[in-house]
Amino acid sequence: MKIWVDADACPKVIKEILYRAAQRAEIITTLVANQPLTIPRSPWIKST
Repeated sequence: MKIWVDADACPKVIKEILYRAAQRAEIITTLVANQPLTIPRSPWIKST
């Protein structure tokens, strides 16, 4: 399973929940945005 998130429209609180869930469940989560994002270092979290 992979999760794709529209990071431009997603509230910060929800992104933080997604970061924790991705780590805990070991699910690849990709955040898509028009601008650079600050994301935690993790093999499970990526941004494009």
